[in-house]
Amino acid sequence: MAGEGKLMEITMTGGLNGQFVQNVLHGQWEPEGEPDPFLNALSVAGGVVAEWLDDWLPCLPESYVMSSIRVRQLEPASGPTYTQTSGVAGETGARAAEISVYTSGPLINMPVTFTNVAVGKIFLPGVAESDIAYGILESSLVTVLDALILALLTPLTISGSYPGTLTYCVAKTDHSDWKVPLAGYISPTIGTQRRRAKPNY
Repeated sequence: MAGEGKLMEITMTGGLNGQFVQNVLHGQWEPEGEPDPFLNALSVAGGVVAEWLDDWLPCLPESYVMSSIRVRQLEPASGPTYTQTSGVAGETGARAAEISVYTSGPLINMPVTFTNVAVGKIFLPGVAESDIAYGILESSLVTVLDALILALLTPLTISGSYPGTLTYCVAKTDHSDWKVPLAGYISPTIGTQRRRAKPNY
């Protein structure tokens, strides 16, 4: 049985010292009424920019520069992608220090229960050199990561022409089910993201 509401894919796109990076998150969207999938995507994008971005950017190095947020509805019926650059393009991370390794960064774990316990993982792009010592994250970075976890776990009420409630969720690969985690935690050591993504042209 699928999760509640509608499953939305939220793609955060940017660059890290010129390297293309993307983070794909999922959200459970419970709209008021039944707008079509494109209008759902439009509304969710606006809410992410207005709320989640303020908790996302403080966790990232200042060499991270955003370019867009793309949203599309995956279930129960897929829809076209809405791309938002207003309020996004040119926004930078807030951690002021150089980075030396592009494939390593903080790792947030979001456990959920399907038929067994699964863990959704959010690999944040890059970690400033001053935010890590002997592979352990410094306390000031942990503080803003905890704030991001709280923001993702807190249902976000989105107003406007197409209102509703958005909550971060973990989705199965085939999108057949998705769950809202009850908690999240930071890996005590940095994560390594080996898979590289390439932009679609």
